Amino acid sequence: MSLSPQSPVQPTRDQKATLGALVDVLLDKGVYLNLDLIITVADVPLIGVNLRATIAGMETMLRYGLMTEWDDRVRAEARRDGSPAAEPFAGELWLLEPRASAPVWREGAAAYDGTNGFAWKAAQDSRPAVRLRPDEITGVRTEEGHGPAGGAELLVIESPDATVRLAGDRVREWAAVLHGTSREVRDGAERR
Repeated sequence: MSLSPQSPVQPTRDQKATLGALVDVLLDKGVYLNLDLIITVADVPLIGVNLRATIAGMETMLRYGLMTEWDDRVRAEARRDGSPAAEPFAGELWLLEPRASAPVWREGAAAYDGTNGFAWKAAQDSRPAVRLRPDEITGVRTEEGHGPAGGAELLVIESPDATVRLAGDRVREWAAVLHGTSREVRDGAERR
């Protein structure tokens, strides 16, 4: 359907849309407003408004390079206060997702920092499929196994509610990063 000057665009109402869905989109994708408004009376401009605003979740803002100075300042203050603020670590990892018929490997991106903890999200997911705060990680270890990306080791992260198995190129690096957060860390067959 093509729009012509004679057929104005009409709003539609989606009965399934909810405020929660709107908030999810705002946090995950964000919105950028670029507004120039001039209020006139009798063709005399009285008030001008020039507004540029971005509304998004902090994760999204930082991913696009917005508010990085604020984030760096807050992390530096947390380090001075003695709070756990490990340097952020991110990369590609495959998640072994349990399913009723058989477990399935899913490709995605993982991120960790000492404040927010560990998160894993597939590209098509609107929210992370795995999110663990630093205090929820009870164990980290590597174990023998093969993922779809090759390698001979899997990263295993344990929490009171679940055991998460991941594969990737940098399993040992991930284990080292998560080492300081878990209450119990095991590396392969070696127990500490």
